[in-house]
Amino acid sequence: MPASRALFNMTLPTRIQRRSITLMNRQILALVAVVFTLFAGVAHAAEPPARTVLVIVDGLHFKAPERLSLPVFNQLARTGSVVDKVTGIIPYHPTHGEYARVHTSSYPNPMMMAGTLFLSAKQRMLQHEFGDAAFIANSRSYQSITDGYEVVIQQVGTDAVAVGRAIEVLRDFAPDFLRLHLQNTGNGGSETLEAADDAPWKHDIWHPDSPYVAKAAEADRQVGRLVAALQDMGQWDDTLFIVTSDHGQTTTGWHPTLPEESWMFPAVFHGPGIRAGHRIEWADQTDFVPTIAHLAGVPAPNEDGGAGRVLTPILAGSDDQSDGLSLIYPLNQVLARYIVAEAELILASREAPYLNSLAMSMESRFYGLRRVMNWHEMGSVEALTEHDREVVLAMEGALAQWREAQTGATAP
Repeated sequence: MPASRALFNMTLPTRIQRRSITLMNRQILALVAVVFTLFAGVAHAAEPPARTVLVIVDGLHFKAPERLSLPVFNQLARTGSVVDKVTGIIPYHPTHGEYARVHTSSYPNPMMMAGTLFLSAKQRMLQHEFGDAAFIANSRSYQSITDGYEVVIQQVGTDAVAVGRAIEVLRDFAPDFLRLHLQNTGNGGSETLEAADDAPWKHDIWHPDSPYVAKAAEADRQVGRLVAALQDMGQWDDTLFIVTSDHGQTTTGWHPTLPEESWMFPAVFHGPGIRAGHRIEWADQTDFVPTIAHLAGVPAPNEDGGAGRVLTPILAGSDDQSDGLSLIYPLNQVLARYIVAEAELILASREAPYLNSLAMSMESRFYGLRRVMNWHEMGSVEALTEHDREVVLAMEGALAQWREAQTGATAP
């Protein structure tokens, strides 16, 4: 018997005994929150969901629901709320330094579960706020974000295997929060990128024969299987059910840093407290945690200047008609501009060595992807973005001056 299953079986009675206390505390918190809501004007569900299921379809392109056959996602959209463009931080994964000593996957994964861009070595995440949380993935890449889960199953295999384990856990353990990561769609993107030169779908995830198309469709089928299991167990109506991704996907496959397609992906929210048949354009990945916490009646794990916001436009009873907002998108744009400006300065320094010195100086001032563990020093996402924008403008200005001087020197 795998170790995770042994732990699950041995400790199940104790968790059931704790459940009544946990539920009582959650109900008290929910009641207090509702009272405050009457004054704050934020919509609440009449009853918090009995459980939350968060499904991550790895590497889902933000246009996948409209370009591919994903009937389950689109059916959930008809009776739930959709975000067309969720923005996550650029999917960068340092292999050395402070972040690499703590985390085994790229930035979006811990930021999603922490609900903040401001990471720390000992990070409190959403699962810590629930009494009986479960983590299922068909990959071992996410080990560093599994702290706080009562059940952890990381079994490399198909999405069908992962969904099968999730159904077992829902039936036998009855978690109040379950995070399910389906890896295979992202693998399909990598296979498209690395295909043989004679493959008709090389560098084209939308080609009808590409592995990306097939694996995205299979992930959707498996999500439908999970929904059907919840219905069969009588648990569907009181489940907050969310399908989204960890990062986006480029049309040529995978998720390199610069293309905006890598940063954006869709999401659908369904269940208690969610507005039916509603759609907004923008949200941030860090908004998931405060929104789930708000609906479930648990505290948000982080409320610092890097934290996301409750998605009020998708809440039942809300009169918020806005189209959503992203603070991460403009930050990503600045981070991407820096990468380009730094490269151009270094290339130009072959003719003007002082530009290499400038690039080195700007690196020490810029809070870039390699300094993510220091982002909290800026206090807020807006301040971080503005500070970094000023650095990039100085770099771009120096390049423009050098190019102008070069043009003037060679002009007749």
